Amino acid sequence: MNLTANDITTSSVLLKWTKPNGQSSHYRVEYEAKNVTTVNTSIIINYLIPGTQNTFKVFAVAADHVTEGRSSQISLYTRPDVIMNLTADDITTSSVLLNWTKPNGQSSRYRVEYEPKNVITENTSIIINDLIPGTQYRFKVFAVAADNVTEGRSTEILHSTKSNTPLIVGVVFGVICFLFAIILILFLYTRRQSKQQSPDIPVHTISNKINVALRIEDYDEYFKRKHADSNCGFAEEYEELKTVGTAQSKNAALAIENKAKNRYSNVLPYDSSRVKLSMCGGPFDDYINANYIPGYNSRKEFIAAQGPLPVTVNEFWRMVWEKNVYTIVMLTRCNEMGRVKCEKYWPSGTNHYHNISVTTTSEIELESWTIRDFKIKNVKTAETRYIRQFHFTAWPDHGVPETTEILIDFRHLVREHMDQYSRHSPTVVHCSAGVGRTGTFIAIDHLIFQIERDSMVDVYGIVNDMRMHRPLMVQTEDDALFGNIVIHAGNNEHNMNNK
Repeated sequence: MNLTANDITTSSVLLKWTKPNGQSSHYRVEYEAKNVTTVNTSIIINYLIPGTQNTFKVFAVAADHVTEGRSSQISLYTRPDVIMNLTADDITTSSVLLNWTKPNGQSSRYRVEYEPKNVITENTSIIINDLIPGTQYRFKVFAVAADNVTEGRSTEILHSTKSNTPLIVGVVFGVICFLFAIILILFLYTRRQSKQQSPDIPVHTISNKINVALRIEDYDEYFKRKHADSNCGFAEEYEELKTVGTAQSKNAALAIENKAKNRYSNVLPYDSSRVKLSMCGGPFDDYINANYIPGYNSRKEFIAAQGPLPVTVNEFWRMVWEKNVYTIVMLTRCNEMGRVKCEKYWPSGTNHYHNISVTTTSEIELESWTIRDFKIKNVKTAETRYIRQFHFTAWPDHGVPETTEILIDFRHLVREHMDQYSRHSPTVVHCSAGVGRTGTFIAIDHLIFQIERDSMVDVYGIVNDMRMHRPLMVQTEDDALFGNIVIHAGNNEHNMNNK
């Protein structure tokens, strides 16, 4: 009967055939345990599932409505549905991360089309490399059925890669770390000297705040001056920051009922800036070890938090939901040097954390960081949100990343997502204690804005402000040293590029 399939869509197909020799009163079409009859030599089959294989058989039925001839048969795939929520995020100036949501129905893989290439993937995300910096690309993503031939309609997005601009942001990171490692040296030196002096002589003698806000063009000279004489100049500034904010109350953190919610006994949130959760029945339900931290754009741009404990994972997700968080920055591994630094607070599939359901929808593991997407749902209201976690894995505890460029690239990636999704809500940043790596990352972000927009560098002022909101922000000498070296090197490059 020359059975053919025409006009195949995601959920329908037009079947046509020729009338056989002899008499026939009607035709029976069989598919998916269903039977449809028609007197015509064509029929539209509806309500099929996108991206699935279907086998159709057509029988000619004699006038007795019982006798049937041999069937004509055809198999085909319906077209997959279109993919949803296509996004593009820069990873570097020459690579882009594409992310999308799996379409309705079935699809075995996806084809990504862009000039001049085609790439096939079985995941709902892909990193496109070897792009030209400062160039606009049109990315098209097609869902492909299991026959590897049938495709759905494309979803497309226009995206421009970043230009290869001079690394002025290096000026940023440097200020933060060298200022402290070096300062730590003087702190140790001062402590040794104090042991040899009379106990009546106070150790802390600096009384005036040090103003180190500098113009970019003056930073190189400042660095050389402070770096001289075993970095004593930096050490004096760091010593001045040592007691900043420490007189503030920590009553909520010190409550017996909240003791088990603190990872470290010396890192307790100040009452004045702590993040307060809603009360769920008990008088201490509002507590979590986290503080609001000012950024360049707003006074509550960040939440600095400790890495969740097994007993605080529910509170962590409650905080994410109640504070409308769309971006999480994780700066520690769950286990480091044989010690648990942070509870794995996200599921491999789906898990419930009290009234919040969390589903991990994608995970992309790169050399220095991993990007995870979560769908979180309030089971009481059925409201759903999508958030992204940026997990930096190249920063050892009490150490520094191998190169400055890695962390700066990571900050750019995080900031792009923040600018798109977190303009009016805080971004959660955490390591283990939520002060060392966390403080350094937030300070770097702030300093980059200062350099780019104000042509100024004020590490002292930024860290002073952060320490008024959470104790020990930018904790170790290595954190400090790493940042200042980057700033110094980046500032030299910035000056050369501007000559």
